[in-house]
Amino acid sequence: MNGLVWKDATLLRNGLIYVAVFGVVFSMLFSESNVMGIVCPMLFSSLVASSFAWDDQCKWDMYAVSAGIPRNRIVMSKYMSSVVFITIGFAIGLAVSLAMPSLTGAGTDLESAAVVSVTGWVLSAIVVSISILVNYWTGSSVKAQYVSIVVLMASIAFLVSATIIASDLLGGNMLMVTGVLLVIAVLMFAGTYKASCARFEKRDL
Repeated sequence: MNGLVWKDATLLRNGLIYVAVFGVVFSMLFSESNVMGIVCPMLFSSLVASSFAWDDQCKWDMYAVSAGIPRNRIVMSKYMSSVVFITIGFAIGLAVSLAMPSLTGAGTDLESAAVVSVTGWVLSAIVVSISILVNYWTGSSVKAQYVSIVVLMASIAFLVSATIIASDLLGGNMLMVTGVLLVIAVLMFAGTYKASCARFEKRDL
């Protein structure tokens, strides 16, 4: 399993660097540094789609299955790789959120930065679970990739909007909102994993 995750990380090492640099530069455009706690993990969540594109280009799934790797393990590796990617984004987002106030002369709110960053990680976990499911169900055709992009963008817009609304309803208690989102993320991971495995088992490689 670790080898499958390492494979994705190695193939996307340049993408990881580019997204990290873009995330840091992007943060310079905002006076509110905490926004990076959500933006960075979201940026890194997009890498899961790139991993599918690489696998399709290299016919990786066909090779992996013929080598005796169980299909459910291949699917699980995508979830694990995604967790690694968004955790890197979480770390960068949190670091930027804590560093920016020092550079601008503003005070650092550690608690706020931590809560927002964790919320960003949880939102990104939900997004990648949807992205993985869509990639397994739509395939890798050009049309399918457009569908995947549309679904991904709609999911991000919906989740961010729902988080803001939920925060308002709960009196700005982001910790409670994050707790609810975490439960949803766990359920989404379990549900989309089963659905992705079912779809991948039926795919003729």
